[in-house]
Parts: sequence; C-alpha cells; structure tokens
Amino acid sequence: MDGLGGAATVAAVLVQSERPTRPAELPPAALLTTDPEAFFDVEWDVLIEGAGQPSVVAYAARCLAAGRDFLITSIGALTDDVLHEQLLDEATRSGSQLLLASAAMPAIDWMSGASLAGDPSATMTMVKPPRSWLGTPAEHEFDLGVLTERTVLFEGTARVAASKYPKNSNIAAMLAFGSRVGLDRTTVILVADPTDDDTVSIDVSFSSAAGSLDFTLRGVPSPENPRTGMDVPFDVLKAIQNRASPEHLGA
Repeated sequence: MDGLGGAATVAAVLVQSERPTRPAELPPAALLTTDPEAFFDVEWDVLIEGAGQPSVVAYAARCLAAGRDFLITSIGALTDDVLHEQLLDEATRSGSQLLLASAAMPAIDWMSGASLAGDPSATMTMVKPPRSWLGTPAEHEFDLGVLTERTVLFEGTARVAASKYPKNSNIAAMLAFGSRVGLDRTTVILVADPTDDDTVSIDVSFSSAAGSLDFTLRGVPSPENPRTGMDVPFDVLKAIQNRASPEHLGA
C-alpha cells in the first residue's frame, strides 16, 4: 500500500481459501487468514470488500455493528432492500459508516449534488466484449462466441441488472444510488460488442433541475477478470487515500 495507499496500512486480509504462497506485497505484520474470527480480532478501522456480493451479506452487518466502517465495491448487494436497511441501522447505532465505492462510475459527486435540485433521471449503457459476459446469464441466453454485431443482452432497471449480473453491473447500482435516481428508476442497457475486444464503454445520461450531463467512459477490462474494469482497484485506492490523508478529494 506504500505510496498509492497514502498513510494507510493493511492490518489483515480475509480470503476464501488457503493461498499456496503469501502475496509479496502484503506487509509482514499483516494477518492473512481464512478464519473470520481471527480476522475480526485484529484491530483495524475499515473493511474493504472485494470478494463479491455474498461477502457483503456475510460480513457487512458485523463490521458496522462493531463500529468499524465498511467500504463496499459489490454495491449490487444493496438491491436487497432489507439488507440495505439492516446495514444502515447498524451503522446508525454504532456510529460507523457504510461507504459506497464509486468504482468505475465517474462524476458521482456532481450527479449526487445536482440531484438535490430535484427531478433527477439517469440512463446507462454498458458495452463490453463478449468474453466479458461469460459466466453470466447472457451465456445461456446468447451464443456469445459467434456474435458478429453489437447485441443488446439486457434492458431494464438498475435493480434487476445488478441482481442478474452481479459481477458486471455493480456500477449500475452505484449510478442509481449516487445519482439519487433510485434502483427502480435508473435505466440500464447491457451490450456485447464482438468488434472491440479491448474496451469497456459506458455511456451515461443524467439530468436534474440543476442541469444535465452526458459522458462516455472508455475503459480497459482487467487482465485477471475481464468482467470488471482495470480502473476499479485504483478507485478503491483513492478512497483509502481520502481516509488516510489530511486532504479529502471529491467531498
């Protein structure tokens, strides 16, 4: 975490399965464990989730109830209204915070502020190479390997997109929450494009009484996990910098 993480240090890492070797970048004093009890016994201030929506269900409430902040990247988990309310209740009681990572969604600060003027609306179109949709419901509904032109895989609300495509569309939930438009009023279109195997394209159209914003993000798929963008971990690092620095960018 040196440099990019600012003054923050890694105290413990909870993993789902044993690792054959300890990651070289992990500080020597940091605990690496598969045991949740050992993980929560370590003193740390914020839990950074990067393991998918099931890990939010498993650990977020416990973390917040203990007065520790929870930084969530798998924001699609919050499409479960009961879970979302539970987490907010725990945070309110303990004085902790549920932190929503903007991840690959730009301009969240501006949209969140502009929505306060009233009448917000938002639409997002996400275009990824067919290989990025492997392991999703689209693999069973379309023959991704033989597509020859841009194909719409899904069109509906952010709630359904983030629930049906949990590893691809957390960004849709972030747009819904960050813009204050809501999960059921934010429109999401998911597209496979066989003509571009190296780019993730996200088009967003937002408007409110304070103004409108239209932008296109052209990102690069993660080499390790093409279902997500290469920019996501850097956004998390920015969030860590904000917490560990005397200056907070994007407030």
